[in-house]
Amino acid sequence: MNKTKYSVLIFPKAENDLKETKTYFEEILKTPSKTLFEKFFKEIDNLEENPYRYPLIKDQHLNQLGYRII
Repeated sequence: MNKTKYSVLIFPKAENDLKETKTYFEEILKTPSKTLFEKFFKEIDNLEENPYRYPLIKDQHLNQLGYRII
């Protein structure tokens, strides 16, 4: 059975937030961030295969374009 794969775009601000989170875990908490990011990228894979399981974004313009958020 072929599953449609959708394109997932990560906004630059979200990407920056992820980098800051990684830095916070590693430099402030002195905790590896690997597990957290593995879970995040697994959710990205899920989003590519089934985007309708996630809610539409609250921003009205992006909502009308079908953007969703994890």
